[in-house]
Amino acid sequence: MPRVSQAHLDARRQQILDAARRCFVVDGFHATSTRDILRVADLSAGAFYRYFDSKDAIVAAIASECLDQLTNGFDAALGSGTERPLDQALDEVFDVVDRLHRTQDLSKLIVTVWAESVRIPELARLFNEAFGRVRLLTQRAIEQQRDRGLLSPDTSSDGLARVLVGALQGYVIQNALLDEPRAREYRESVHRLIS
Repeated sequence: MPRVSQAHLDARRQQILDAARRCFVVDGFHATSTRDILRVADLSAGAFYRYFDSKDAIVAAIASECLDQLTNGFDAALGSGTERPLDQALDEVFDVVDRLHRTQDLSKLIVTVWAESVRIPELARLFNEAFGRVRLLTQRAIEQQRDRGLLSPDTSSDGLARVLVGALQGYVIQNALLDEPRAREYRESVHRLIS
């Protein structure tokens, strides 16, 4: 029997993840069955179980990919060596969220997956790690701004970082749930908060 290449295996796994994303965005996690995912992916149950042992494992893989994309956006905007103003860096992060929302329905997907983190400890751990990393990057950027005199000397870098991460989470939720999230007004308000 010919050996299947790693590229083929990776493509098949991604096919399952993409199908699951589509199903979860349309029907939510609990209303989506493994059979639904297989139908959308056009695969057999054997192919599914070669890559994932449960629907929860798919959710964990999707969450990991989503969170990696978000944290990579934060790394690019706020990582070491960046000297841009905090509001400009946060705009870059909001741009990443907007792009992922438009191209992958990220906001709807992340809210669906977020809800599952209440019952799946592995997901809770992934979210805690990702947002902990984002908070530390934001905190470091706030400290740089404060050291350059762009923020009040008594600004709590930890406190403001938590508020800004909460603002990002709120932005994701509003993109997912509101008919008219009013992104421009939201961003302008975050800018005023920082200044």
